[in-house]
Amino acid sequence: MKTPRITLKIENPCNENWSGMTEAQQGRFCSSCSKNVVDFSILSDKEIIKVIESSTGQLCGRLKKTQLNRVIINSKTPRSYQVVYRLLTSLILIPVPALVLACNKPKVEILSPMLADKMNDSLTSNDQDQKINQKLIFSGKVLDNDDNLPVLGATITIKGTDIKTTTDENGNFSIQVPEDFKSRKVTFVISFVGYEVIERNIKREHLPRKETVILDSASMILGWIALVTE
Repeated sequence: MKTPRITLKIENPCNENWSGMTEAQQGRFCSSCSKNVVDFSILSDKEIIKVIESSTGQLCGRLKKTQLNRVIINSKTPRSYQVVYRLLTSLILIPVPALVLACNKPKVEILSPMLADKMNDSLTSNDQDQKINQKLIFSGKVLDNDDNLPVLGATITIKGTDIKTTTDENGNFSIQVPEDFKSRKVTFVISFVGYEVIERNIKREHLPRKETVILDSASMILGWIALVTE
C-alpha cells in the first residue's frame, strides 16, 4: 500500500492575534470565528497526520512557515520490524542458565619487559589520539531569545552526517567531529520545534570552539488549512 503524501497550505493567512486568544484543547480559541485554532507549530509530522486523520471538518491552525508547502510523509513502522521487536522482547524474559553466570577465578599473567613496553607505547598513542579528537569539538549553550532561558532538548547535528546530540536541562551541549570528516568546513545545524533553524559554519582549524547560540521563535502563520494529497 502506497504511503500517503500530504502537503499543508494556507491560501489566505489570518491576521488575528494569537496571544489574544484564550487557551483551548490542542491550541487556542478564536472568538472572531468561534473556532479552535490547532497549534501545529509544536507538533511533529507524525502528530500532524494524527490530528488530520481524527478531524471531522476543516481545520484552522497555527503553523511555522517551514511546515507549509512541503510533503509530510506518514511513516509507519513496518510490521516485520514490530514482529522482530516482540521476539527480542520475549527473549529478554528467558532465564539465563546459572552456568553462564558462573565466574572463573582471574588468571594472573606476568608480562615480559618487551611486552610491557609495547603496551605502554599503545597507551601513549591512545592518549595522543584522544587529545587530537578533543580539538574537534563544538560546545556551548542554547538559549531562548525572548527570555534568555536555556532550551532543553534542542538538537545539534553535523550537516551531511547522522552525528547529533541534544542540549541538557541547562541548555549545554558538546558534539565531536570525527577525524575522518573530509571537508575543511563543518556545518552545525541547531534546531528545536517552534524556533528558526540556525547553521554555524566552522573551519576545522578553528575547533575546539565554544559559544552561546540564541534561538529565535519561528515565523508563524494562522489560517484555514488546505490539504493537498498525492
